[in-house]
Parts: sequence; C-alpha cells; structure tokens
Amino acid sequence: MYTYVILNGLSNQALKGFDFADNAVFGCNYAYRDWPLTHLVCADARVVEEVNNETKQFMNRYTKLPRYRTWGWQTQSWPGNDSGSYAIDLALNLYNNKVIVAGADGIFGFGHQTSYTYSWRPAGPRPKVYDNFRVSFYKAVAGRTDQILFLTPRSIESDLPTQTYKEFLDEYKTSVY
Repeated sequence: MYTYVILNGLSNQALKGFDFADNAVFGCNYAYRDWPLTHLVCADARVVEEVNNETKQFMNRYTKLPRYRTWGWQTQSWPGNDSGSYAIDLALNLYNNKVIVAGADGIFGFGHQTSYTYSWRPAGPRPKVYDNFRVSFYKAVAGRTDQILFLTPRSIESDLPTQTYKEFLDEYKTSVY
C-alpha cells in the first residue's frame, strides 16, 4: 500500500490516468478536478471558498483556517503556510505507508508553473524561488525521508529521495491509461 500526494506542479500530469487502486490520494487546491482524491488540502481562503462553491463531495477536507470548520473543513497544525507541505505532513501522519509525491516541481527547480489557474492570479505564480515553501517541505519530511519518494520529470541530485516518473511507473508496473 502507498499513499499518494498530488501537488500542483505541471509534472503531475505524468500520472494522468494512473490507477491509484484503493490507496489514499491527497491533493492540493483544485486537484480534485483531475484526480480521484480521498483528501483535499487548501491553504488559501479564496481557494477554500471557490472549492466549497464548486463541490461539497469531500469527506476529508483540510485548511489552516478555523473559520471554515462550519463548512466541514478540518484544521490541524501546519508545518508551514502552503498546502503542499501540509498535504505531505498529513499523508505521513495519517497513514503508515510509503508516501509518493508528484508535482513538487518548484521544490526541485523545475519551474513554478501550476496545473491550475487561479481567478485572482491568472498569470500564475511569479517565477521566483519560494524559500518559505521549500523550508516547509523540509520541515514536513524531517526525520521521515525513508517513508517518502518524490517523483521528478528527470534525474536530479537531491538530499531528498527522488525517482523519475518513468522509473517509478516501470518499477511498479503500474498502469496509466
């Protein structure tokens, strides 16, 4: 068994159509539009409100904003200020499985473009290094790197465990349709 975390980086598209079977699948922000999530994580109030207007289908919804508890969102302590590090932290804390992370492009220097367009930021994020997000990711995985694997578009040198999408799909003989 695995626990999957789908972040917003464009490389997450390499798993499009992936068969997650009965594994838990965490996703950030609008990932529910494209992935069969079991858990949704949103940090920004604007995203929470848009998601809540679009769908109420998630049993497991998480935000850092306590005011949304009345809408069925859960709050717990966050390792940082972004939904990605929180999704990873939750996946590591809630399940005793290896956590496979897709779409962590910005953390590994593959760009900061996202798979989704936000109404208040149609041009996407500024092309810069978001050090606070990187710090949050390291805090989320501290002491637990043996439980996590980050998928990347190409081989890289990193102090975090990584594997290319192709290697992962070949190794686990998973089906992508």
